[in-house]
Amino acid sequence: TNQGLETAVPVLLVDGYNVCGYWPKLKKHFMSGRLDVARQKLIDELVSFSVLK
Repeated sequence: TNQGLETAVPVLLVDGYNVCGYWPKLKKHFMSGRLDVARQKLIDELVSFSVLK
């Protein structure tokens, strides 16, 4: 059934470890061991993405 689909909240699951190791913007930090920096930059990008509709 389609119960609750009109009120469902979309969820995006992100494999942050692999994204940070692949995305050039984050990879430089990831490969130099600055995972905290890569992680925060990814979070910032995802927050910016989340406001788009």
